[in-house]
Amino acid sequence: MKRRAGEREKELKKKKLLEELGEGKLPYLTPADADFHHLQKTRYSKLIFRKSDTVPEELHQMVHQLKKLLIGT
Repeated sequence: MKRRAGEREKELKKKKLLEELGEGKLPYLTPADADFHHLQKTRYSKLIFRKSDTVPEELHQMVHQLKKLLIGT
């Protein structure tokens, strides 16, 4: 019973978001866009960007393997 209620609530939220979006599209932002940095600070404040050479090799390999698994290549 709870599962169905949760699924219904999820569908209602999805429908509401799609209605708000309407015919518009979500913008694709890059670091060159001013809004990118604002969005990063307000919505993704805990996200940390590092240069790839500062990430431990073990972690880099693990992420690479997960990416391959998700993409299926």
